[in-house]
Parts: sequence; structure tokens; C-alpha cells
Amino acid sequence: MPATYDISLYQGDTYTLSFTINQNYSTGYTHTMKLVSSLGGAAALTLDNAGNGGITVSWNGTTELTTCVVSITPTQSGALSASTIYFYDYEIASVSEEKTLLSGRFALTAQVS
Repeated sequence: MPATYDISLYQGDTYTLSFTINQNYSTGYTHTMKLVSSLGGAAALTLDNAGNGGITVSWNGTTELTTCVVSITPTQSGALSASTIYFYDYEIASVSEEKTLLSGRFALTAQVS
């Protein structure tokens, strides 16, 4: 079961989420986060550590932790529909494994100005 973590963000703002995993999920894994406005719908925003960018992943062999950092730019959050609650999941995938690590709601609030 993935961990549930709800996110709130003002449209046009920067957002950064950082978390660690106590296993090496850096080499050979693709990390992907997708936002959708309805379950099963098309992605309104896709971030990854491959072609789309927005996710960085690093392994620390001393602490044996993988650090994952999700970054949403003001341009990306500004392009999303204001006053909308999206759903997201954060998945990792390799040749032999696929896991959803995080999921939740992503509430986007319109700015006053």
C-alpha cells in the first residue's frame, strides 16, 4: 500500500517535496509522478527522472537511503486549472518491479492576484 500524502499549492507557486526511502531505488528505476483531475483521466502534469524532468533521485551508500525530490515550477503550477482538486501518484518502475510509493490529493488554489 502506498503512503497517503495530500498536497496543497497556490497556482503559479513553486512546490518541492523531498522524501527518503531506505532502499536503493536510484539506479535502474524510473520515478514518475502524475496529476489527474479525475481518476483514470489523462495526466494534467507528468514529472519523472527521465525525459519530462521534475524529479531527482540520489542514493547515499553511507546512510543507505534513496532521496527523492519532486519539483514543480511556477510555470507548471500556473498551467494547471485553478481551484481544482487533482489526484496524484508517485510510482517507481524497473524491468522487474513496479510500486506506487505515494498517492493523494493535490489541491490547487487560485491566487488572489
